[in-house]
Amino acid sequence: MPSYAWYIQDDFKISKKLTLNIGLRYDLPYAKVEVNHNISTFNPGLPNPAAGGILGAMEFAGSGPGRDGKSGFYQTRYNAFGPRLGVAYQLGSKTVIRAGGAIFYQPTREDGNADNGVQGFGGSYSAPANYFGSGIALQLSSGFLPFASQVQANKPPVIDPGLQLFGSPYYWYPPKGRAPYFGDYQLTIEHNVTPGSLIRLTYHGNRGVKLQAQQQNLNQLDPKYWSIYGTRLGQTLQTLYNNPADAAVLNANGFQLPWPTYPLAQQLQQALRPYPQYNSIGINAGALNDGHITFNDFEATFEHRFSHGLYMLNSYTFSKLIGNVDSEIGNQAGAQNTYNRRPDKAVSSADRPQTLSIAVVYDLPVGKGKAFGSRMPKVANAIFGDWRISAIQRYQSGAPLGIASNQNLFGAGNPRASFAAGAGVTIPLINPAWNSSDAVAAGVSELNKAAFVFPANMTYGNTPLRIAQLRGPKTINEDIAVLKNFHIAEKRYFEFRLSAFNALNRHISQGPTRTWPAPPSALSPARRATLAKCPVGYEVLLLT
Repeated sequence: MPSYAWYIQDDFKISKKLTLNIGLRYDLPYAKVEVNHNISTFNPGLPNPAAGGILGAMEFAGSGPGRDGKSGFYQTRYNAFGPRLGVAYQLGSKTVIRAGGAIFYQPTREDGNADNGVQGFGGSYSAPANYFGSGIALQLSSGFLPFASQVQANKPPVIDPGLQLFGSPYYWYPPKGRAPYFGDYQLTIEHNVTPGSLIRLTYHGNRGVKLQAQQQNLNQLDPKYWSIYGTRLGQTLQTLYNNPADAAVLNANGFQLPWPTYPLAQQLQQALRPYPQYNSIGINAGALNDGHITFNDFEATFEHRFSHGLYMLNSYTFSKLIGNVDSEIGNQAGAQNTYNRRPDKAVSSADRPQTLSIAVVYDLPVGKGKAFGSRMPKVANAIFGDWRISAIQRYQSGAPLGIASNQNLFGAGNPRASFAAGAGVTIPLINPAWNSSDAVAAGVSELNKAAFVFPANMTYGNTPLRIAQLRGPKTINEDIAVLKNFHIAEKRYFEFRLSAFNALNRHISQGPTRTWPAPPSALSPARRATLAKCPVGYEVLLLT
């Protein structure tokens, strides 16, 4: 995975008050390749000889019979120009305005495990099932003779475009090799309140484009078949073609097998998929690149630089992060409908609208050279002098929640629940009888079930992937430390530190169960008792 970059930058002092910082970076992030080109991929446009010639087969990199002569399957981005611009303007003797923007490119990274996408060049093989009845898969004295034919037939390399029939081939989506990019920009106003105190107000924005996404099911049943087969014929999507009665119904509605020798024991919904020769298309080896995010935040910071024994940094952030992808490994829920990704755009699982952080360090004014006890004896100073207290506090909004559901979509996506009429307006999303106190009786649910509706089978829910107004437990944490320095010489001393993590014994529950129509969960008395005993963490360090 070689990557190269060039960068040029210069500062231009336009006047005593105005300075420009201008730069340009060029990245050449080559797409990754397997060093010996022993790698394979699903090719949606390649005829499959094992499936009657329909499109969708395995392709093999490298040179030799049956290979395509390529070193890999990813494209490489050659236009990764990233401009940089920074502006600093002194508005007055105590106020500075700063602004800047840039485009950043993120090289492709290893996706999933490094052994993904090596079908035909490696794998694992098991003893036939009948050997497990005796508990003996093989005897070392016999070697692999009990299933030697299987091992020999699958001995790598197996260069066969029909490989993985009714399995899960990996797909190295070619455009995914083109590095994703981010546009980042901000505006900051800094003002010195006093010589040692600073107020900073910042707007910060970020846009991510062409991000790796792994939510899609590339072999999802098209929901159009719900009306063609599902609604009219009831459970026909689960019909087996080898049942004469069912076959007659299917034939009467114009259904044809994907290829003449298609296994009749497969369900109709499998035969109607885009690639009926495969159960699924694995994108863990090389996901698609249709992910995007949008981030905006306002930051207010007050900093008191170390003076008179006190340092303080307080920051408050109000932000919003939305998109259709959470990280390079996607999100757990996945796309509700691969054919329509728009409803998957929602607040991100990492969205935390409000965050307050406080950090304080204070040298107690006791000891030699301090306001109190400056003349105390050495023994007394060793005990009572040079003590320091520090604290870090963090208070943050909880993660947004989504409401899953379990209506039957017959393989046409990941189901979600629907809002009831008036939900969030006349019907609250949170149960009015619930509160965050541990004194609430067990059995009281946090979520208001009346606000949600269980959709019918073959119906997509209208709730977003995550609901901004519905969030899990907040983060509330206070850490405190007490420090003492014992001076041995001018440049040598011992430091004694006593730290208490979660000093006020805060505890957070896991949050409610969020799958309909099952009722949401509540904390049991046993669980509440466990949380009430949540220990405070302590740490004692002796440093030199």
